Order: sequence, then C-alpha cells, then structure tokens
Amino acid sequence: MDLKQPDLDLALKKVPEHMHEGLYRYLNHGIRPGRFLDSLLCGNTPQALASADPANATAMLSGAWEDVLRALPPECHGTNALVDDWLDEGGMLGRAA
Repeated sequence: MDLKQPDLDLALKKVPEHMHEGLYRYLNHGIRPGRFLDSLLCGNTPQALASADPANATAMLSGAWEDVLRALPPECHGTNALVDDWLDEGGMLGRAA
C-alpha cells in the first residue's frame, strides 16, 4: 500500500480544510465519506462537481483534488468497485490487521 504522506500533506494544503478529516477517516478506517468525496474517489467527476460546495468546486477546477488523488494508494480510488473494496476492508488499518 502506497500512501505518499509528504505528497498528500502538500496536496491537502490546496483543498478545503473541512474535507481533511473525512478523507483521513476514509483512508485509515474505511468510513464512507460524504457525497462529494465519495463521487470523487469513485471517479465520477460530473457527480462530484454537481455535489461540490463552492470551495471544493474551485479546488476541483484548479486541479488541487487531482494532486490529492495522485498521492493516495491506487487501490483506494478510481472506480466504485475499488472504493467499495476499500470500505469493506476497513481502510489501511483494516488491511493491516
């Protein structure tokens, strides 16, 4: 599993702070995030943009969220199936157990 922590820390500085906790809950414990982040993680860009608040829409359009996604383990995002598997396995902590 490849969490590029320095890259993620740097990328998270470019996205709204109110999103950080939900992303970390998803990554570490496999807890489903809200609609925007779930859509983004599943690779459903139109749905993510439609459900984004103004700050997240701006971050999406600037490419900031792409930087975040590049820093995440590839097995935790990109399709509905990958996200569902990540959730079922309990995130990084569940996979490590």
